[in-house]
Amino acid sequence: MFRNRVKHISWFVYESFTRTIGYRQARRAVKCSPNVRLPVVLSLSFPLFGYNKTNLTNNNELELAVNNDELVLEQKLIKADQLFLANKFEDVVQLLGEYKDKNNVQVLWRLSKAEYNMSLDENISKEKKKSLISSAHESIIKALSIDSNISEVHKWAAVLIDAYSNINLGVKEQLLKLETVKFHLQKALELNPKDPFLRYMIGYW
Repeated sequence: MFRNRVKHISWFVYESFTRTIGYRQARRAVKCSPNVRLPVVLSLSFPLFGYNKTNLTNNNELELAVNNDELVLEQKLIKADQLFLANKFEDVVQLLGEYKDKNNVQVLWRLSKAEYNMSLDENISKEKKKSLISSAHESIIKALSIDSNISEVHKWAAVLIDAYSNINLGVKEQLLKLETVKFHLQKALELNPKDPFLRYMIGYW
């Protein structure tokens, strides 16, 4: 029975081999009848049966590369938070700018925060100020569309919707935006009740 099973496996491998390179070429390659021995056919068809192993190796390498990229980004986010403490907002933009189009919420709200703070510099032109606020506003709106359950996203959405309205909208439109600003402040506080900055801002409004 064992010999019959071996013959059956040999024939299956042989058939797979012939479909790959052609019947005549297969017969010439093995130089024997269709009852070819299993080791011979396996050795000839090694590339065919090694394909899945190659794919597995490639997948593992790809997974390692992705994990490494995620680790690098996490380290950059930590570095960005340290730069915020030192008021080095331009450095934050340079550090995270390459990730702006990656749809990462943690990157987007930090870029918005950095660009808004850069816009507060009294030494920059009105055009530069408007450009920074517009860019920051665009990033935070994008962040909201990706994940609206993060306190920092709502906090900076409130700040930037107000700032954007002040430079781009008339008085009537600005007043209409106040409810939107208040909504984002309240949502941010709901998600992070321990943020004193939010309580101050809500009290101000």
